[in-house]
Amino acid sequence: MKSIIHNQRGAVIVIFALSLLVLIGFVAIGTEAGRWYHVKAELAKAVDAAALAGAANISNQTIDIQKLAINFGMENFQPGYLGTATDEGRVVSFTVTKSDETAGKLTVTGSTTSVGILSRLFGVTFTYVPAGDVGVARRNRVQIMLVLDRSGSMAGTPLRNLKTAAKAFLEYYKDTQDEDKIGLVTFATSISLRPPDTNFFDPITRSIDAMAATGATNAEDALAQAASVFPDQRPVPRADRIQQFIIFFTDGRPTAFRSTFLKNNRTYDRVVMVTGNCDSTCGYGGCNMYDRMGYPDNETLDQTPPYSPLPTGDGLPASGSPRTLCRDHVNTYINTRWGSFSAYPVPELGTEAYPAYCSISTTRFNGRNGYICRTARQMAVDHAAEAKERLIKIYTIGLGSVDAGLLRCISSDNCEEKNNSYAYVTSSSSELERIFRRIASDIKLRLVQ
Repeated sequence: MKSIIHNQRGAVIVIFALSLLVLIGFVAIGTEAGRWYHVKAELAKAVDAAALAGAANISNQTIDIQKLAINFGMENFQPGYLGTATDEGRVVSFTVTKSDETAGKLTVTGSTTSVGILSRLFGVTFTYVPAGDVGVARRNRVQIMLVLDRSGSMAGTPLRNLKTAAKAFLEYYKDTQDEDKIGLVTFATSISLRPPDTNFFDPITRSIDAMAATGATNAEDALAQAASVFPDQRPVPRADRIQQFIIFFTDGRPTAFRSTFLKNNRTYDRVVMVTGNCDSTCGYGGCNMYDRMGYPDNETLDQTPPYSPLPTGDGLPASGSPRTLCRDHVNTYINTRWGSFSAYPVPELGTEAYPAYCSISTTRFNGRNGYICRTARQMAVDHAAEAKERLIKIYTIGLGSVDAGLLRCISSDNCEEKNNSYAYVTSSSSELERIFRRIASDIKLRLVQ
């Protein structure tokens, strides 16, 4: 009886020992599997870093991007890292392929071998476990519009420093001008537009050098025209979209806007403006409306009677049919209907209607809170919002006495945000080159995905 019990105890001990050995074996295998997944995850990070580094420089003809990507991969995952193999044939390696079909696309493949340690103790044959990963990165195509203020307040050193800064921005894209497209808007009372195109460096450099300071600050039309030249990317699949940016610079606040003006039933395309900067410097009697309108495409003032935007009215003749409802001076009265009134009515008068909008007092147009300053500002914000709705990113740069809140609203930071990753303000024009260079570098980083 004792012998039987003794034998049973011995059997239990043997079974327990064997079970424990199997359990330890499974734990060892599980540990090795965990190590393998860790190795694979870290290798994936190295592959992604290599792909992004290569894609960021894919158009730089002075750099061997294959070698650059491999170096980035090796820096992030060196032989022996996490106990991986160091012997020939199993050591970590990276291969790089540049796609001929898809411009700007780079594929990086990484491979290594995870060395089994604990599993060897139990006779498991897969001492070496291969681990690999593939990373794909591409440099997106880009279209950029530089929108530069050349109004009268930019005369002298500010304009010289702006030219230097803008040309420094172009330098960042000189080596990729066969692929990237950059255009230029310069604005004062009028707008000068050069749509984005390849091989832009020399012609845009000449246009920047030719800028002369004169006129008012017609920011809204500058933003509207800059955005209008970009093809709408919303219908395009996300991976195929062209990245679009506006770089908007100004040294003041909007003091002018473009509209249609109806006189004697004839429509004119003109710009209205005020003196001053639409800020606290207006003072008593400042920021008054010019009695002549400007042209949207040159810096001269309208000299052809009736050239004044006043008095306001429905724009119809004093006689005949249709006949004006504004009859202060029957048979001789010529009034002007502002096209802006329909979308931007005078707050004190409500929705555009006649004769209520006949002969509006000039005091409603003058001053920093008058109709022109207020409407010029709101139109700029609205045009920027329309551009951002179309996926266009906007950077703003302000110099001197600017409205920082307005620039934030125009930028892709938006009015409520205050992180200022898209909006910059400086008091010194000597800082402009640094800001333009920073934005150029930032855009290049945003192009890589």
